[in-house]
Amino acid sequence: MGHQENNSKGLTWVGGVVLAAGVALTLGFGWIVFFQDLINDKEAPLFIKIGLPAISLGLLILLVVVIRDRIKHRKEEGLEEVKW
Repeated sequence: MGHQENNSKGLTWVGGVVLAAGVALTLGFGWIVFFQDLINDKEAPLFIKIGLPAISLGLLILLVVVIRDRIKHRKEEGLEEVKW
């Protein structure tokens, strides 16, 4: 029974990685096409051409920092002080 649980956890991890990679590739391609069209648009104001990529990059950086910190703190979490 323990072997099946390990196999299930491994497959869940692999599925999550594949899903995350697919979402990242799809969103990345969409962002690239969107920003290329935005930059090539002659009628778009300059502050929009600079602002939207800056907002997106800032959100991406914050997301990566939050995920990295959560993973780091997850390893340090202990349930010793929890009373049942």
